[in-house]
Amino acid sequence: MTIIAAAITKQDGVVIAADSEVSWDFTKADDGPNKLWVDRERKFIFGGAGGYRSGQVIKHWTEWPEFREHHHDVEMFMVKEVVPAIKSSLNENGALRESKGIDSSDAILIMAWANNLVVVEEDFSVIIPPLGRWAIGSGQSEAFGSMGDIGPWTKNDVIKAARVATKTAIGVGGDIYYVTSKNLEVKKAS
Repeated sequence: MTIIAAAITKQDGVVIAADSEVSWDFTKADDGPNKLWVDRERKFIFGGAGGYRSGQVIKHWTEWPEFREHHHDVEMFMVKEVVPAIKSSLNENGALRESKGIDSSDAILIMAWANNLVVVEEDFSVIIPPLGRWAIGSGQSEAFGSMGDIGPWTKNDVIKAARVATKTAIGVGGDIYYVTSKNLEVKKAS
């Protein structure tokens, strides 16, 4: 169970915040900042929820394509370049699911760079959040409620949204970590 909250901000670019709790069966533990990561070469930041194995494969095995200035269409870049790269890493490492001819994963990904915020769902559909904010995981409703529909948002708004979800969503807890598309560093929120 997880909360990953994200929003486009004026000061920090995109901010992604996550809880640090992992749970399985009847057990839970603090996993630190592992739900967030950075690809410094491409200047991408990520937050992942869902299946732990699929998330690890995506995080450690995906060959991320470069977003170049000639890519004016973010959705096309995601659909034609990023999703195939994710599917390839999952397939090559035994984590791609197939049922009735349809590929899927058990992980959901929030990806951002500069002021671009994108979500890749379990069925590999791509969402570009129309309001400039999004949340995934079991704390999604709480985070959406905390951020509301109208920005502008701040880094603290995104961190607060993740923190709010730890109070009421089952399986969401622990310290909150965040990363911004400006500084590309995963940090523990105070």
